[in-house]
Amino acid sequence: MAWEHILSENLTTTAVGVLIVVVSFNRLLALLWPFALLMPLVPIFSLAYSGYPDGVFMWSYVPIGIAIYARRKIGTFPKNP
Repeated sequence: MAWEHILSENLTTTAVGVLIVVVSFNRLLALLWPFALLMPLVPIFSLAYSGYPDGVFMWSYVPIGIAIYARRKIGTFPKNP
């Protein structure tokens, strides 16, 4: 079997595996915060051809926005050096 066939047949498992590796490297490099802004795009891209409108997944940005707002209010938001 070709790798392309294996990956296309197991796309969900492959996507989860790639996500685990990316998150692991990101935590290792202490860059989890910027990555969190990209996380809501994962279901949009992974389900782009399933027939759901993209707006269904945009709600994922709401908790991130609330967290950023709260951290700015209490002064623990990362600051530029």
